[in-house]
Amino acid sequence: MISTEKAHLKYRHAYAVLRVDGPLNLDTAGNRLAVPKVFGSKVAAEQEASRLSEVNRGKGCVYISCLLHISFPEWIEISPLLVPELLPSL
Repeated sequence: MISTEKAHLKYRHAYAVLRVDGPLNLDTAGNRLAVPKVFGSKVAAEQEASRLSEVNRGKGCVYISCLLHISFPEWIEISPLLVPELLPSL
């Protein structure tokens, strides 16, 4: 997990749950990584990563959470009803 999580003027924070299928081979990393879920809360992402790691124990994968910076281009209109935790306060 990235330790510096200061607010950014241009980007919103979100937290991804990342599935790493092991053993990780850098030559085929695209086939070994997946983002099954994204959350607006660090705690929710960490809890889900822990839960998924436990549920899938023994399947050769691990789940971790990581910080994302989300930017919405000005030309895209996104409803606050769809992703309220990712949008700035109105």
